[in-house]
Amino acid sequence: MKSLLLVLALLAPAQSKGAEEHAAALVAALGDSSNAQARSNAYMTLIGEKPAAAIPLLVEALPRYDLQGQEYGLWVLCAFPLEQSRGALHKLAGEKSALLECGAATQLWRLGEHEMLDTIVKAFARKDTPNESRRAMLRRIFLVVDPRLSAAVRGWVAPETDAQLLEDTLYHLLNVEDPLARAKAVELEATPGLANESRAACAAFLLALGEDAQGLALAELLGGDDGSALARLQRFLVRAPRVPEAILVAVAALAERSSPGPALMAVSVLAQHAGQKQISVLERLLGSSNLALATAALEALQHRGVSISRETLARMLEAKEGARVLAAADALRRMDDLSGFERVLEVLKAGGADKTAALRVLSKFRKRASVRPLVEALEDGDAAVRLAAEQGLYELLRNLFPYRRFEFAMSGFLAQAAADKRAEGVRAIRAWCDANVKP
Repeated sequence: MKSLLLVLALLAPAQSKGAEEHAAALVAALGDSSNAQARSNAYMTLIGEKPAAAIPLLVEALPRYDLQGQEYGLWVLCAFPLEQSRGALHKLAGEKSALLECGAATQLWRLGEHEMLDTIVKAFARKDTPNESRRAMLRRIFLVVDPRLSAAVRGWVAPETDAQLLEDTLYHLLNVEDPLARAKAVELEATPGLANESRAACAAFLLALGEDAQGLALAELLGGDDGSALARLQRFLVRAPRVPEAILVAVAALAERSSPGPALMAVSVLAQHAGQKQISVLERLLGSSNLALATAALEALQHRGVSISRETLARMLEAKEGARVLAAADALRRMDDLSGFERVLEVLKAGGADKTAALRVLSKFRKRASVRPLVEALEDGDAAVRLAAEQGLYELLRNLFPYRRFEFAMSGFLAQAAADKRAEGVRAIRAWCDANVKP
């Protein structure tokens, strides 16, 4: 026994040294701006493993890292339990880097240290912070509402502010419903010689607040757009209570003539605001060779309350692409037409990238025949598939048996649990379903 303890005592320092070297290598890779893939891999590993040895290394290294490295490092520290990361966050909250100061203080504020709001406001009041750092800081304070913070951010609504930063600034003020932002945007838009992109940002912000007078200028901009302007302004358009017809005409034209990326953004705007003239554009996009675009058009039409013909959906149901089949089957199901059920099973059986989506659609068919495939998927090797099956089966059984309570955790099954625990839980679930759910 004594010899075993001696061996373990000798091994411990070596194991500890190995863990520290591993953490040091990951933190170093996090700061390597020349190798994006290695940096991303290091970030994912640090998030997953959360090695305690990385915490002091991050505190020491992050002030030297570029913007991306600092953002990654902050997210890693935020993934640790507070009892491990609190000291490190307090140290970074006193750093010269405005992003580190803001990011660390915001995490502490979200975790209950409300006095850190003073530090956040101080970080935003700095005059020498680069634009990209300011944009990153805005991402850290999502939905942090405070008059002093809003006043500091509102100070960036100025003629000298870079257009991208201005857009992010106005969007933040829109989200926190700052009551003084409207007047600042009106004042800035009227500034002589203001850059067109900045003027468009102001117009889009005001449109999101319900100012219809901004429509003509935005319509002219979008009318000659290659998709870049829409990419910047889409988030304001989807938030607007209404959108003038001239803008909808321009957006619909973008949906038909653009590459899939801008077209998808245009469809998202039409999903919120399309009138009768734009509905026909969405209907034509159902036949797009781009699967994502066709599916988005279908969802947009449904969102607008448009009744799509069974003939159109039946044609989509015979498509080769699984995602197109699933979209059509789900749309038919909402019309109380269950003719797509067998095709959903075929997509599920084919596996691949459409498997999780097939399980989600299958669970919406309130059919006892949906139960067995969902139970079988609980044993899949992919955790995402197991989770979709677990959630789908839970919802389906609640619909089939509305007067019973189902707690899968009591069976021992959780999608993320160890394999032996999952197997035990699946046996219990399968036995219950075999006894109570007859096809």
